Amino acid sequence: MSDLAVQAVQMLTPGAMRERPVVLHVDDDVAALMMAEGALEDAGFDIVHAHDGRQAVEQFHAVAPDLIIMDAVMPVMDGFSAIREIRKLPAGEHIPILMITGLDDFDSITRAYDEGATDFLAKPVNFIVLPHRVQYMLRSTKTANELRASQTKLDYAQRLASIGNWELDLQTMELSWSQEFGRMFNLDNSRSKQYWNSLLERIDENDRQSVQILTEQAVDKGQPFSIEFSVRQEETAEMRRMRLEAEPFTTDGSKACTHMLGTVQDITDRVLAQEQIHNLAYYDVVTGLPNRCLLYT
Repeated sequence: MSDLAVQAVQMLTPGAMRERPVVLHVDDDVAALMMAEGALEDAGFDIVHAHDGRQAVEQFHAVAPDLIIMDAVMPVMDGFSAIREIRKLPAGEHIPILMITGLDDFDSITRAYDEGATDFLAKPVNFIVLPHRVQYMLRSTKTANELRASQTKLDYAQRLASIGNWELDLQTMELSWSQEFGRMFNLDNSRSKQYWNSLLERIDENDRQSVQILTEQAVDKGQPFSIEFSVRQEETAEMRRMRLEAEPFTTDGSKACTHMLGTVQDITDRVLAQEQIHNLAYYDVVTGLPNRCLLYT
């Protein structure tokens, strides 16, 4: 199984494999731990305790919880630092973290979110409401994990097919794309914003103007178009042949086009195969000279 396929499966575990979700509750107040434990266990959760942020990180490694309830102010390592450490871990990137804090100032709440808290709950905690809050966070996380897994599977399928999709905002000329599209055009998939010129610059200069002209005509007429062009790969300096399909559309009900959607497929292997078939049909294999079939065409 490929790394992308494995990643898609891992997004739905370990919680999907458990009958009772595991909650890691981190607090230096033993009374708070005990009161929350009773309410959460009655609601169908298994509870693991930690008394400071350092223990929280150790327990996270040991039990791989489905959700973390984290107190803000604790000895050894506070909750803010513990969240930051957990978020650095591959398994901790998307785990829901509910921060419990008696700090009701705006800066503390902002810091909690900046460090990676999913949500926060102010003290004193209502232990009747707490299980419902946890259940809601788990449902939201399950939905988000399923969406991420679906996206990962789509990226895997596009890689197998050597096809990527893209969208262009015609007002800002801002370009967004799938992972495979970025790979084919040597675009940085981690950058939040890039523009149409980023794509044009990567197209061979012999084809660049044709792509630009067809794009402008498609926007003016509101009609789809397709075109083939070459792109040089940065790592190998190899020239690859691409086929772009695009269609402009509107999102505001007006006649003017506002966006353009499209796909790009790497057709290099197909082009090379067609050239080979042509050469076999019209040229002698030994001498390379034109054969009788070429003379009759």
